[in-house]
Amino acid sequence: MQSADPAVRRFKDAADAIIGGNLALLQRMVHEHPRLISERFSRAHNSTLRPYISANGAKDYRQITPPNIVDITRFLLNAGAEVDAKSNAYGGGSTTLGLTVTSAHPRLAGVQIALIDLLIDRGADVGPIESGMVRAWSTAVPKQPSICGRALQRWTACSALRRRDIWMLLVT
Repeated sequence: MQSADPAVRRFKDAADAIIGGNLALLQRMVHEHPRLISERFSRAHNSTLRPYISANGAKDYRQITPPNIVDITRFLLNAGAEVDAKSNAYGGGSTTLGLTVTSAHPRLAGVQIALIDLLIDRGADVGPIESGMVRAWSTAVPKQPSICGRALQRWTACSALRRRDIWMLLVT
């Protein structure tokens, strides 16, 4: 069903551009409507566009990761998207990093670690070891053991030291 509200329609079109990998369309939309970067969807999750990056916390038909999602994410962050803006997905407090960590879609697309690295490089808060983020990793491990088992160890070390340089040493 099409929304009569142009802002809602624009938001949905931008979300579709993200999941469709249409960076040129997304760039044009943001150029024409710069506030699109920080607008929140009027639905229950109250999210900005960023959860569509993780293909998690959105409707099932929008849980798609295009191969160029890292470039799309870089564009959104360069355009001013807040790396740690929270959404109400899954009870609230969800961040793009947390949603990416627990999403199978970026892993299946082969971009999960690159996307996590970009988000951390741009300042995403890994939080302390006792934070919900480590619980999110722990939840994801049984579903994605090849990525998450190693990543949880890296995350824990990075979180404990709160150091990006340590994360990079452990990733390589």
